[in-house]
Amino acid sequence: MDETARASDADRQSVADRLRAAFDEGRLPMAEYNDRLQRAYLADTHGELAHLCADLPKPPRAMPAFQPLAAPPSTSGLAVAALVLGILALLGFWIPFLDLALGVTAVVLAWFGVRQARRPDRKGTGLAIGGLVTGLFSLLPSMFVVFVTVALLRVF
Repeated sequence: MDETARASDADRQSVADRLRAAFDEGRLPMAEYNDRLQRAYLADTHGELAHLCADLPKPPRAMPAFQPLAAPPSTSGLAVAALVLGILALLGFWIPFLDLALGVTAVVLAWFGVRQARRPDRKGTGLAIGGLVTGLFSLLPSMFVVFVTVALLRVF
């Protein structure tokens, strides 16, 4: 910094703080501390302030303030529910009406889950698509069983 530049009140206070730290550490006797402190508050330029601290150790660099990490986006609960129901519907295809209810619910939840997962604070699009696919695939055998059951009931 230019030594002939005018010093601000903040510059003077900064030097006064360094002098106080040096006094507290025992680097300056009381008389010398008082003399330097008085000259610091009367200093007009950066050069005068630099001269007052020239024989003192440099202050340690301040650590940057702790910046907490942003929370990761949360997974869409609708997407998870859609995938779970889709898998249950696939596994329970031999129970036609339960499978049909689970499959339709999985498809509906997946539809809303995809929309919810597209928000910037959410994730889970893949889970929602998985729920949609498993829900749709579970509906095929279930609908086949329902149609066969209805056809057989009409025959008899």
